[in-house]
Amino acid sequence: MSKPITKTDFLAAVRAKEIILPAVVELQKIDSAALAGNSYTAKTISRAVSALQMHLKDADKLFAQVETNFQSAGGNELLGQVARRMSAITGEINLIWRTMELLRQAHDHKVNSLRNDGFTQAQIDQIEPDPQQQLADHAAAIKALQAEQEKLHAFVATAPAYELHHLAGTSFEGGLNQLEVA
Repeated sequence: MSKPITKTDFLAAVRAKEIILPAVVELQKIDSAALAGNSYTAKTISRAVSALQMHLKDADKLFAQVETNFQSAGGNELLGQVARRMSAITGEINLIWRTMELLRQAHDHKVNSLRNDGFTQAQIDQIEPDPQQQLADHAAAIKALQAEQEKLHAFVATAPAYELHHLAGTSFEGGLNQLEVA
């Protein structure tokens, strides 16, 4: 298996094309008349053009591999689903926070009500147990959602190479096509 292509690799290939392509075009314009028949210089320029064209071919191969990887992972459909999931996570986190607030408020209200009705603290603890475990479970759920959201943001931030390893531990691990198989 080949090394995964990173955004840095992609940007380096883009930069190479931006710099090398114009240089190759200009070097190819040099003819023997401009060199006054110097065959050694002509051969040197020809070798340089060949070497630079190899770099261009490598960049083109990288671009093709990025496109292949992107399409095999689900392409634009994957991006759309990742974007929808990122948006949904924000809503889920807000819902869980609000649930936690309401759980605390309901517990405090019930405890105060029982206290006003004359119950002892021991009786109150039996009737209305502390919701700490539920709150801890909700906090853990928020932490997991935030971790997933960070991974999805990291994936999107690697555009246009879209490094799939950022999706590890999310429902999109392996891309959209893997998700459909599961």
